[in-house]
This record gives sequence, C-alpha cells and structure tokens, in this order.
Amino acid sequence: EGKNYRDQEWFRAVNVRGVYVSDVFMGYRRFPHFIIAVRHHTQTGTTYVLRATIDTELINRQIAGLEPLEQSDSFIINQEGVLQTRSRFFGKVLDKSGIEIPPFSPHPEVIEIESENGEIMIIGYAYIAHSPFIVIELLKAGTAHEGWLSLRSRLLLFLIVSVILVLGVVFW
Repeated sequence: EGKNYRDQEWFRAVNVRGVYVSDVFMGYRRFPHFIIAVRHHTQTGTTYVLRATIDTELINRQIAGLEPLEQSDSFIINQEGVLQTRSRFFGKVLDKSGIEIPPFSPHPEVIEIESENGEIMIIGYAYIAHSPFIVIELLKAGTAHEGWLSLRSRLLLFLIVSVILVLGVVFW
C-alpha cells in the first residue's frame, strides 16, 4: 500500500496482457525469485493488480524430487536458456544452461539432441503457457536401460506432473 509501480515493467505488462510472469532474478534480499502479477476487474468496475513473489526454492525441491535416475536431470530454463532452477549437470540458478533451446510446442515433446561434447541426450520438455519457462527432463542416452517407448512414456508422465506442479505454484 502506498507504492506507485506505474513505471515498472511488470506493472505495464500486466495492464496490457492481464497476467505477467517474470524470469527468475535476484531481488533486494539476494535470493532467486520470480514475480506473478494478475489484473482483476471487480463487479463494481474497479480494477486492481495482485502481485506475488515466489521463492524458487519451493520449485527446486519439487523438481529435485522427480529425478528418478542418477544420469537424469530436471530443471527449468527461460527462453534464452538461462537456468531458472538448479540443474544437476548444467549449474545453478541464473547460469546459462549451455543446451540448445528446444523448438516451441504447445504440448510436451521428447527429442534427442547431441551435447557440445558429442554426448547423446534425450530431452522431454514442455513450454509453460503464459510464462517464460520451459520445463526440461534430460536423460543421457547411454545410461537409459529401457526401450525408447518406455522411456518416452516416463518422460511425458514426468512433464505432465511437472507442468501441473508448476502451474499449481504459479496460480495458487
């Protein structure tokens, strides 16, 4: 109360689009978090903006609990490839991931890519609607002891659960 956010990027964006989800950033308290803001019109004709700050540690714990294999990795990147959560193989929050951004798809996908050092990796991913986030589940192909269809099914299940968890946090 009493703050004027009129000149802030997030405030302008939420007034144009109705919803704003930021990338992860370090705030005044020096911990990684992101912003979710929504504009709401009441029945009386007034409008207000609700803004929440989400600590990424909650999401880190949820994703870390979903890594089933030693050679798998689960994380979130933004559309520039910057880590929005910790990664077992690619670094900490706000590091550049070093993996190619997967092509946009409105639904979860599974693809095979080659890393910079020639290692084959299987990536399941999902773009999270109305956000800059891409949920990634990665398996080093040489360690997969399952058939392709079984592996693909597990990755798609992981992505569906991940998207539900993240959306639950985002819209809670």
